[in-house]
Amino acid sequence: MKKFRIFILTVFLVLPISASALGQMSQPINLTNAMRGQQINQEMIVVNNDDKQIIAEFSASGQIKDWVKFYLPGDLKNFKATTTIEARTNLNLIAVFSIPQDIPNGEYKGFISVANLPDLYVAKDQSSASLTQKIDRQVTIKISDTETVNLAVSVIPETYDLTLNQPLNVRIIYDNQSNVSLTPAINFKIKKDEQTVYNVIYPYPEGVAPVNSRAYFEIPALSIPTAGLAAGQYSAQLQFLRADKVLEEKQFGFSLGSPTSASGEKAAGFFGGKLNGWLGLLAVILVIIIGLLVKRKLDIRKKSSR
Repeated sequence: MKKFRIFILTVFLVLPISASALGQMSQPINLTNAMRGQQINQEMIVVNNDDKQIIAEFSASGQIKDWVKFYLPGDLKNFKATTTIEARTNLNLIAVFSIPQDIPNGEYKGFISVANLPDLYVAKDQSSASLTQKIDRQVTIKISDTETVNLAVSVIPETYDLTLNQPLNVRIIYDNQSNVSLTPAINFKIKKDEQTVYNVIYPYPEGVAPVNSRAYFEIPALSIPTAGLAAGQYSAQLQFLRADKVLEEKQFGFSLGSPTSASGEKAAGFFGGKLNGWLGLLAVILVIIIGLLVKRKLDIRKKSSR
């Protein structure tokens, strides 16, 4: 029997996800104040609304055709031209735009696209139609020489209550809202009663990629030693630096040594001391009572023997 193939070009803004097997986030990408040589991350969400898995292909077109590569979140080293999307699932991707070093200032337009590859395994003795869909997302990038720097940071301690000598482990997640890549250093201070007991500057980790423009990125967790610090309440103060400029400041409180245990020990010491005193007094009273009882018993025997 004869095979035939139908190629359909669709735009996600016109056809909703429910009407097609393939879809992607439809909001246009508008990047302003982009700078030459920078990398800009943008999230993509691709939807497989079909009842079977598909092979999706990613591409770019227009003036930005050669600027884009596609990656899975958590793996920004190995770009993806195609990947499999399971039935009725969403796929998250990161489109990384690399702005050329020698591009003139101006506005550049194009599309990032996802298409499902046709089924290559159709039985030769059957008629079939292989439906191909391509979903475009519009991209506009304005190149500028104006540098803007804005960094948001999430600071997440592993715990706020540490035992003596337990390291203070802290997760750091960057949200780079700048139009340049950043490699912030961290000035980490610990204070107790307004007195600084720890003050170290941690450079950006060696061998770790910079935080791209508009990217979320978590660096390896910091492990702050607490050996030698006494039990008590402390304040951690963090400054995030670019050269000598402070981009962001964060702080949190934590305790060192278990307050409950310390209170328990104090209580045990207090009541233990009191208890020892009472036990000694009780022993004296018991001796007196026993002596009186013995004396009374002897008196009764003497009277009965007369």
